[in-house]
Amino acid sequence: MKKYICLFGCFVVLGLFATCSKGNKSPDNSESVPVGVISGDAAFANAASLSGEITVWNWDVEMWKRVIIPPFNAVYPNIKVNLVNIPSDELKVKLLAALASGSGAPDVATLQGDDIVQFIDNGGLLDLTDRIAPVKDGFPAYKIVNDSDAKGRIYGVPMDAGPVAMFYRTDLFAKVGVISPPETWEEWLEVGAKLKSQGLYLHRATSTGDGEFTRMLVQQQGGSFFDAKGNATVDTPELFKALELQKKLVTSGVGVDASSWTPDYNDLMQGNQLATHIGAAWYMNAMMGSWPNTPKSWRLAPMPYFAGSKPASSNNGGSELVIPEQSKNKELAWAFVNFRCSTVQGRVAITQELGEFGCYMPAYEDPKLMNATIDFFGDQKVFQFFASQTGRVPTNFVITSAFSEVLNMIGANSGSIITGRVPLEKGIADMQTQATAIVAKYR
Repeated sequence: MKKYICLFGCFVVLGLFATCSKGNKSPDNSESVPVGVISGDAAFANAASLSGEITVWNWDVEMWKRVIIPPFNAVYPNIKVNLVNIPSDELKVKLLAALASGSGAPDVATLQGDDIVQFIDNGGLLDLTDRIAPVKDGFPAYKIVNDSDAKGRIYGVPMDAGPVAMFYRTDLFAKVGVISPPETWEEWLEVGAKLKSQGLYLHRATSTGDGEFTRMLVQQQGGSFFDAKGNATVDTPELFKALELQKKLVTSGVGVDASSWTPDYNDLMQGNQLATHIGAAWYMNAMMGSWPNTPKSWRLAPMPYFAGSKPASSNNGGSELVIPEQSKNKELAWAFVNFRCSTVQGRVAITQELGEFGCYMPAYEDPKLMNATIDFFGDQKVFQFFASQTGRVPTNFVITSAFSEVLNMIGANSGSIITGRVPLEKGIADMQTQATAIVAKYR
């Protein structure tokens, strides 16, 4: 059965459970969990009894070696972690092949949040339902649903989330007399007109299409590219508004034709020409790493919303950890996954050093994170801010195995719409036809 996920942004912050997982067979006969396997910080009591080696695939190994392995080995000194660096897209392909062949998979792998659905559908991941049960209520509910199949069995542990905000430059805003960040998209465009008069840009306006920005705008409005049964629902008022806004960015001249992650975009940022960036929490690290010499005048504000609608955020990205069924070291793998994702001690240590917005919400009750600031963003309590945005994510954004292909198609086709070469209505109708055909391939 194909799995259809309805993502929802419930923000649940509960106390930690210290109960042990039971050693019974799960309802679908997945592997039983040995008695004594504990989740959350309570697992540290058994740390000394675990020893051996595990292999972990990830796309940021040098950072993990510096930030994650030392605190992990301080708790689990007898577990050696062999990190293998594989770019994200290559990791997905390689892991799919290993699971299909029945050999060659690591003990732990990192997956993009949008990709895990395909792996769950294909099979080969260890059922983590019983292992995560004591701590699952500490995660935003939409992340747990994202990592579950249609029966509610859980196959991944959320590592980080992507609640969306408006990153903005206070110095560039002040240069055009703007003191408070805009609350609506209409006000945002008005700020853009003021910036334009000073030779500055409001935001990227990618002439070839911007699926990432489009996705955030659609989800913010409570829209989705699929219904609950996995049917394509692209031709919607939410997509119309999303593309109409981007078209205004282009036609008004307040946006600049540049795409994220390109040299041109880096030049705009480092040249102090771009005043806002709509992006997810994980973009904090990207900004600090890519543009360390820009003025420390970046701040965070809630994502603007369309006038007349309810203020809301969105989600973009995030990642999960999974354990392949092939692993010969499942308990060691779980010890690593649990420490990395679902312990207060682990999350606090990693977040303080890495700046990652982890998904385990009880960690944000710790004053070290709740009151934490990052120099790049002034005295703003950045983790407290993003924690407050998590509960503003609409509840009905659906992801299916066809999601990535449909999103890529929307991005590729939206350029002709926002530049005026194709009328909005016609362009969206064509997208609907293509999305329906894509969905049919996954049925």
